[in-house]
Amino acid sequence: SLDLVSLPFLGGLSDYVGRKKILLLCMLSIFIQIVLIYPPGMGVVGVDSYYTLLKISRVLSGLSDGVIVMIFASLTDLSNGDAAVLPLYYGKIGFMFGLAFTLGPMTSSILFSMTGSVAYVLLLSTLAAFVACIVSALTGETLSVTKRRQFLPQCWKDGTFWLGLTPFDQIMYLTFSPLLMAYIFTYFLHEISTAVYMSWILYFEWRFSWEITQVGIYISVVGITVGFFQGVLLQLFTARMKKWFPTTFEEKLITWPAFSSAIHFAIVGLLTQGWLMFPLLILTGFGSFMNPIMRGVVLRTQSPDKVGRVNAIFSTVGVLSTVGGNVLYPRLLKMSEEGSLVEGGINFVSS
Repeated sequence: SLDLVSLPFLGGLSDYVGRKKILLLCMLSIFIQIVLIYPPGMGVVGVDSYYTLLKISRVLSGLSDGVIVMIFASLTDLSNGDAAVLPLYYGKIGFMFGLAFTLGPMTSSILFSMTGSVAYVLLLSTLAAFVACIVSALTGETLSVTKRRQFLPQCWKDGTFWLGLTPFDQIMYLTFSPLLMAYIFTYFLHEISTAVYMSWILYFEWRFSWEITQVGIYISVVGITVGFFQGVLLQLFTARMKKWFPTTFEEKLITWPAFSSAIHFAIVGLLTQGWLMFPLLILTGFGSFMNPIMRGVVLRTQSPDKVGRVNAIFSTVGVLSTVGGNVLYPRLLKMSEEGSLVEGGINFVSS
C-alpha cells in the first residue's frame, strides 16, 4: 500500500529534480532497511526494540521500490525515444533480474548452509546495497536541467507544485490520453495474469505433489530462462519484427508475447505431470517480452519531463495487479482443492 503513495510521488518528483538524486535516496533506504533487520544481539538493538525496527524497515521498503522506477526512467532518457532501442534497454534490466533471481537465493542458501547464521547472509546483502549506493552516487544524471519540469513561482504560491505527485493525479493524467489509458489497462490485465506465479508454489505441491526442492529448481530455471530471453533474444525478436512489419511492428511486439502468455497458462491448467512444465519454458520466456516492450512502446512517446510520472504509473499498476493477484488466485486455488472449481482453474482464469 505504501508503494501506491511513494511510487507516484518519487516518479513525478524525478521529473523536477532529476533521476540521480531520487535513485540515490532509494538506494540509501535499501541499505538502511537491511541494517535494521539484523537479528537481535547482532544488530543495533536488543529484542525489545527489534519489532519496532522491523516495522520501520517495512515503511522504508515502500521508498526503496522507487529504484526500478528511476532505472526505467533513466534508460528512457538515454534512448532519445528510439522505438527499437528502448525495449532492448528494458530487456537488459530483465536479464539482470533473472540473474539476480537465480544467484541471490542460491548464494544465500550456500552461505547459510556453510555458516548456520542468517547474519552472514544479511551482511552480504548489506555490502551489496552499499556498493549499489556508491555506484548510484558516481553515476551521471540522465535528465538534463533543460528537459526537466520547471518549478514556477506561482506553483509554490497556489500549491500546484504537487500536481502529478499523487495517485489521484496519475489517474487524472490518464484521462487526458485515451491511448495511454488503453495501453495501461492492457498492461494491468497482463500483470494480473502473471500474478498467478505467486500461487504456483502451492499449486505445484497440490497438483503435481512436488517437494519444495523441486519447486525451487523450477523457479531458478525460470529466472535463467527469462534472463536469457530478455537479455539476448529480445534484441533478435525486435529486429525481426521491425524488418518483417516496418509499419506495424510495435503492435506485433505487444500482441505476440501476450498471446504466448495466454497459451502458456491455458496449457499449464491442463497438465497433470510436473515435468511437462519445463518444455513450456519457451512460452514463459517469450511471454516475458511483454513488460519491457509495453513500457518501451509507451514511454518513447512521452516528453522527457513526463517520463518519471508515466514510469510511476506502470509501477503503480504493477503493485495493484500484485495485490489483486494475491487476493484472487489463492481463493480460486482453494475452490479447486475443494472441488467447486476445475483443478487448473487458476491458470484458466489467468489465461
